[in-house]
Amino acid sequence: MTDSPPRIPRVAKGERPQSFSDPAIDTLLGVVMSLVAELSVTRDRLETLERLLETRGVLAREAIEAYEMTAYEKAGRAASRAAYLDRVLRAVRAEFEDLSGGRAARPLDDIIADFAARKF
Repeated sequence: MTDSPPRIPRVAKGERPQSFSDPAIDTLLGVVMSLVAELSVTRDRLETLERLLETRGVLAREAIEAYEMTAYEKAGRAASRAAYLDRVLRAVRAEFEDLSGGRAARPLDDIIADFAARKF
């Protein structure tokens, strides 16, 4: 007997529910809703942090705009961005894998990594 919890697949198997006549619209809607949820939580937490820092005299909001990251911090941010994109694009990944049958000319992971490495 093992104490480890059962593994749950990251992507559900079987037929996907379809609300629109074009399945691409369903996929896009899934991506948009995932982004909306991520952004909403992030904005709430960011506002809370900025208010706490400012009211406690730790940091002025202007200091955030002037901050410059180290190379180590930039690498950490790129890794976080890649993980974020992976979560947001989960529906696209499933569709991509279904369509390519795992034989895509360029793996989606490479595309995500390239996008995550971009400077914004």
